[in-house]
Amino acid sequence: MNHVLCGLATNEALPSELVDRLIAVADADIADGLVSRADLSHEQAVDLATRVPGLFTQNRP
Repeated sequence: MNHVLCGLATNEALPSELVDRLIAVADADIADGLVSRADLSHEQAVDLATRVPGLFTQNRP
């Protein structure tokens, strides 16, 4: 787990271009922070789901 990248994943001020870069290196922990972003585009969600299978089928609080 990279705490810095996990923190960036939940940072709402992070520009979309950097969110794309995080998606490209996402593991399950980083993806957990990214999946709850309200500003995640459809394309980013698809990329994230492809990178971390089962991410969107997990039960979330």
